[in-house]
Order: sequence, then C-alpha cells, then structure tokens
Amino acid sequence: MLRGLPRKADWSSQEGPQARTALEVKRLWGKLKISAKLESVTIHDLRRTYGLAAARKAGILAASKLLRHSDTRITAKVYAPLGVEELRGGG
Repeated sequence: MLRGLPRKADWSSQEGPQARTALEVKRLWGKLKISAKLESVTIHDLRRTYGLAAARKAGILAASKLLRHSDTRITAKVYAPLGVEELRGGG
C-alpha cells in the first residue's frame, strides 16, 4: 500500500500543496492497519520503534536528528531507555 502512494518531494514539509493533511494520513493509516491486521498499533508506536532502533544502531545524537528533536535529552529519555538486560550486557 505504501509503495503505491505518490512520492512527495519533501514529506516532512508542512507548507505548500505537497503537505499531507492529518485527515489523509489518518485515513491511509486506518486502511493499512486493517490490511496488515495491526489494529492496536499506532503511528507513534512505529516512531518509537524507529527511534529506539536508530539510537541503538547509530547513537542518541543520530536518532535525535532523525526524529527531529530539538534536544537530545528528549531522545535519550523517551526513545532510548536501557533495559536491565542491556545494562548487564545481554541485550
């Protein structure tokens, strides 16, 4: 479904005719969730998963930039909490 969407020059832009409306994103996300049988998953769940993977692979600074946070402390607190196993070296 995502591959079938037309490409936008700058998805993150909130200006001009290329910006996606919140309603459009919500409608498409609803269709995708039903199709993929992910009814309880939210877009923010995907963002958290992406942020955590980015932080683990490339570090907090890179994840912060990718998530467009203004402060790396936000990224460190919300997207890269370490579990007990990771602290012990088992993660």
